[in-house]
Amino acid sequence: MAQANASVSRLIGEITREHELFLEFFGKYEERGPTAIADFVAGNPQEMPIAGFAETLMKWTKPTSKDHFAYKQSMPEARQAVRDALARGYDSRVELDDIFMTTGAFGALSVAIRSLCDEGDEVIYLSPPWFFYRGMIRINGAIPVRVSVDPTDWDIPIDKVAAAITPRTRAIIVNSPCNPSGRMYTRANLDALGDVLRKASARIGRPIFLISDEAYRRILFDGARYVAPAPSYAHTIVIYTYGKQLLTPGERIGYIALPAAMPREERDALRDAITMTQVLLGWMWPNAVLQYSVAELERLTIDIPHL
Repeated sequence: MAQANASVSRLIGEITREHELFLEFFGKYEERGPTAIADFVAGNPQEMPIAGFAETLMKWTKPTSKDHFAYKQSMPEARQAVRDALARGYDSRVELDDIFMTTGAFGALSVAIRSLCDEGDEVIYLSPPWFFYRGMIRINGAIPVRVSVDPTDWDIPIDKVAAAITPRTRAIIVNSPCNPSGRMYTRANLDALGDVLRKASARIGRPIFLISDEAYRRILFDGARYVAPAPSYAHTIVIYTYGKQLLTPGERIGYIALPAAMPREERDALRDAITMTQVLLGWMWPNAVLQYSVAELERLTIDIPHL
């Protein structure tokens, strides 16, 4: 166990100690790379990139104006491509101004939590979780609240979630399909969660947000169609990354989307909050070339039938 170091913050020191095994394992990735069968730590690819990915990036690397590589926030072309994809594939209506391009889902989660939470606010997460939820909640000033799922069905445990909600609850993270269980939650399960969150929000006097981590929504098998949480609960913040569908986790691009069903006053407040958070966390927008490429990258994905 690493010892506390007076040179770093106590919080980051504690989080670092919680993730010692990750640091050790990830630190040896280059050694394992040539012989590893599969990397389940960072999800790095084991094959060459899919056809069309490199060609798309090379196409958009060629400058078209003096501002081609200037500071970019959420570019209109990228937002439009996301809006069209959500409407086409998921029957989801989102206004252009409510789409925020991010540095993958990792960056989107950090921006969402930081935009919503004051110090001491609580964020519920389901366990077993993606292993960084707890650390990300803590580093953004909130308190992680763990709710264990039942391994006989892996569903969202509605009664446990209801019992975990307090006046300090600000959000719940739902990852569907879930890493690591693989469970995609049913509409009935999500509707039941939405009912609990609506009643608790009314009781507390402010909305509890559902942060929907949808990183794996295009990695579905046996003809399954994705069941999105947003139709079950209006105060849903949708988070997506292209790293999974393209098997390019190092090319950091994803987005936050606020569905049109969310009340406008909340969307208006979140627009400014998310933008300012992206600035102050270190310009948390993807680079220009990736944003120019979104419309074409949307059409690319790994070969699911082959897998």
